[in-house]
Amino acid sequence: MPEKLPSNVRMRGDSYQVDLKIDGKRVRKLFTTLEQAKSFLNNPVKLSAKVPIGDGLQAAYDYHWRNSADARTCYLIVKEASKELVSLGCTYVSDVTNAHLMKLVEGFRLKGNKDSTINRKLARLHKAFDYHRDLGNISNAPRIKTFKERATRMRYLTQHEETLVWARLPLEYRNLFDFLISTGCRFSEATRVTWLDISPDKKEVTFWETKNNSSRTIPLMQQAKASVNRMLHNAEGPFTVFKYDRCHEAFRKAVANSGIASPEEVTIHTLRHTSVSRMVQAGVDLMRVKEWHGHTSVNTTMRYAHLAPKDLHRVADMLNTASPQSSKAS
Repeated sequence: MPEKLPSNVRMRGDSYQVDLKIDGKRVRKLFTTLEQAKSFLNNPVKLSAKVPIGDGLQAAYDYHWRNSADARTCYLIVKEASKELVSLGCTYVSDVTNAHLMKLVEGFRLKGNKDSTINRKLARLHKAFDYHRDLGNISNAPRIKTFKERATRMRYLTQHEETLVWARLPLEYRNLFDFLISTGCRFSEATRVTWLDISPDKKEVTFWETKNNSSRTIPLMQQAKASVNRMLHNAEGPFTVFKYDRCHEAFRKAVANSGIASPEEVTIHTLRHTSVSRMVQAGVDLMRVKEWHGHTSVNTTMRYAHLAPKDLHRVADMLNTASPQSSKAS
């Protein structure tokens, strides 16, 4: 039986329209899902030009990211931005201008943030201020240009480095390590997998809660299947009991004690880079690599394309063979 809609929510095609008054002003807004519409209804922020900056960014976080795969990252960004904007003299959401965001960026740079990191932070903040513009709390959302990101070397583990790090991990983290490097999934995706998401024969896993909100099903290779079978004692799912902070610290110590080069460049997410890199190096075509890892755009996958240079040499060999000039050269 379909769920009963709240009195101020109605269907508009495939969308849900909220129609209500806030502070005497009529607000009508469309949402893709009923959950989003209900979240809007339950949001405590009122239409006012005087929404405190901390409350305002927290409200945007609750609406956009609280239940998302990257909730933790977004929470840290919101808290950092709230503190810094207050120090810059912003008491309310309506106080924030483009100039304040530029000052915020200067602070990020002083902390050593790279352009790519600053861009990720700005994207979230732009979305947060768009939220308050849509609510009517501000007439214009502050926004500054993001930075052109330079192509950088993608850090991944060699098989030897993998062995060194794995050997220095505490026993309780090794199965999670194997699963992450074998599937190439994100940490948040692995810890949300329940036993219902794994096929009875342990040959496939479906990631439902992903960063881009698109589910994907992939085969479980032997390494991943073995790691799952060793976690059957966990009731809800193989890795649902793991928390990021503790895993991050255990992984950081293992990397530091492994003796590998540039340990400061290696994080838990490096295991995902390693999975992508190995597929590309093995000659798997980029579209299949994209599908396996759930990249939204093939441009993300293309960042690893340089790892398969021999493919271009094979093309050159084929062209040399096919060219009539090749017989003359010999």
